[in-house]
Amino acid sequence: MELFVGSYTSEDSHGAGISALALGPEGLLGAPALLAEQSNPSFLIRSGDLIYAVLEGEVGRVVALRARANQPHAELIGRSELTGADPCHLVLLPDGRVVVTNYGSGTVCLLGPAPGLELLDTVRLSGSGPVAERQEGPHAHQATLTSRGTVLVSDLGADRLIEFKVLGDSLIEQSSFRLPAGTGPRHLAFRAGAAVAHLLVVGELDGKLHVLEGEPGAAIGEWRHRGAVPLCSWQVEGKSYPAHIELSANRAKAYLSIRGQDQLSVLELSGMDDGGLPELVQEVSSGGSWPRHFALGDGLLYVANQFGDNIVVFRLRDDGLIGERLQEVEIGTPSCLLIG
Repeated sequence: MELFVGSYTSEDSHGAGISALALGPEGLLGAPALLAEQSNPSFLIRSGDLIYAVLEGEVGRVVALRARANQPHAELIGRSELTGADPCHLVLLPDGRVVVTNYGSGTVCLLGPAPGLELLDTVRLSGSGPVAERQEGPHAHQATLTSRGTVLVSDLGADRLIEFKVLGDSLIEQSSFRLPAGTGPRHLAFRAGAAVAHLLVVGELDGKLHVLEGEPGAAIGEWRHRGAVPLCSWQVEGKSYPAHIELSANRAKAYLSIRGQDQLSVLELSGMDDGGLPELVQEVSSGGSWPRHFALGDGLLYVANQFGDNIVVFRLRDDGLIGERLQEVEIGTPSCLLIG
């Protein structure tokens, strides 16, 4: 097992591209080894021996690389044409095609499977929000698959969630949900249930975790907003920017990274089954500056501190709370972590 790391490489950054760090028997990290020199690989996903990365910039692209065991470097097998400005996330469809969200241009793209990564369709989102400096227009941020086989996209700029169906080589809007003004939806996490399902939405701009509730398999426009809770017990105005969310394996805890305040927050979710909202139960320093992303391993949490130029490893306790800090590894401007 390895931890793959995407790092920013622009002039004000210190990264070199995509690196790999071996995971030891207890999950601790070996030294970083450069796997591929790519420009600003800000988000990574993996399927088999292929790693897909968005290359963030005004001219955004997606690359597919083959990473084989015991090989020091990954082989570039595919590179898309321009997808849009500042791609920041991608998701792989079951048939191998790729959906990319482009923050800067406010667009969502459908690409063909690797190695071609042919641009099949582009949808330009619309709308704006009340936070002038961040919501002057649409900003597609994340795409995630739903249980009904559609793709749900968060639009940070317009406070909307948009559900698309992939029909042939086209992205067709099916439904949408508007969040409270100024939410700034960034990342999403589904929490499935037999009778009712929940969608947890990270509000980057309002610093809250929003809870949506709906019947499993229902279109997003049929869900309802059940409430929102703060992600920090205190917030520095204009300096608290929630980023990533992951759920524990038993769906009892939600882990979130908070940039600016440089912390990890843990929320208890078990009360949601009885009609309650998530409860903030722990706040821990991320061990560095600007925790952009993190990954959950076997009883461990790995956090990428983008401006701190490090990855910090924490133990997860049996009760799901974050335990002691085990390790710190220096690496330039890490943006995304992927265990594989």
